[in-house]
Amino acid sequence: MSTNVEMVTGKPAAKSGRGKLILGCAAAFLIISCAVGGGLVFLISSVEGKLEDGLAAMSDGNCGSAIENFDQVSGSAFATSDTKLAAENARAVCQQYLNLVAQQNAGDGGSALAGYDDLLLEDPSSPLAPTIEQNAQAAMTADPAALANAASCPKLGSFLERGWLPDLDAKLPLFYQACGQVFVGTGDYSQAVAMFQRFVTAYPNHPAFEDVKQALAKAAVAEARAAGAGEIAPPQSVGGSGSGPAVVVIQNDSPEQLSLIFSGPEAVIESLDLCLACTDFTTDPEFCPELGPIGRYEVPAGTYEVVVSSISDTEVTPFTGTWELSPGEEYYSCFFLVTE
Repeated sequence: MSTNVEMVTGKPAAKSGRGKLILGCAAAFLIISCAVGGGLVFLISSVEGKLEDGLAAMSDGNCGSAIENFDQVSGSAFATSDTKLAAENARAVCQQYLNLVAQQNAGDGGSALAGYDDLLLEDPSSPLAPTIEQNAQAAMTADPAALANAASCPKLGSFLERGWLPDLDAKLPLFYQACGQVFVGTGDYSQAVAMFQRFVTAYPNHPAFEDVKQALAKAAVAEARAAGAGEIAPPQSVGGSGSGPAVVVIQNDSPEQLSLIFSGPEAVIESLDLCLACTDFTTDPEFCPELGPIGRYEVPAGTYEVVVSSISDTEVTPFTGTWELSPGEEYYSCFFLVTE
């Protein structure tokens, strides 16, 4: 009997011991879970630290180091989607910047300048902004003729607003001249005229003034023809000496202020005031009204491409013509407005 009692009393002891074992395992599980959870927090914190390191490297202008940090963030299984996106976006900016630096170092400073401007337009507060500004100002020290291209010339106004152009009085007229030629080459004659016009208006004493004036006259002819200008008949000869310069007399018999441009052996860019006593015609008059202001222009004899357009009304169709002007001859022509 005593043996049976000992066996019965032993079973509870065994159960009690197994209960302690189970509790011990549960405690161990909790400890392991806490350790793993702490590891996740540490790893996520480490990834975010890499992102911050990359952004700090960008601020220092070190995109090589920045990209290494961003790549580690992107490749981490512990990075959040927002952190990865931030790293990928920053990496793309850094790579674009490095590509522009390579362009600049390869001698294509104009395209690099256009790219730097684009980067700042996309994100004015970019960590790279101070470095971009420094690079752009360094690029601008090159010869404007070497910097002017189809990428940089449309952004010249933006470069000026950013203060990137050093020594404005020396550099800006050369940019106007070079960019005007770029726009002629691309067939954008309106932009070419605008660039050349800025030059001749602001720098009448510049050594290149006559060259730019000739370029302006040619671009204006091309612009008018591209816009579908009408044809001007040659002026009527009214006599002359037969020697010396040709004389062209033009009378403005229209109620519009006129622009007169001659492109030939000499460039002539003039304007004629409107005729206060004149009105529009519905058909061509048989004779010149001879009521308006007169301009008299002496030019070397030769072949001239001529453009006459309205300054006061841009809706008026311009007219062009080719005029052969003989030495010493005097010519007369009048201009009036016919509305349809």
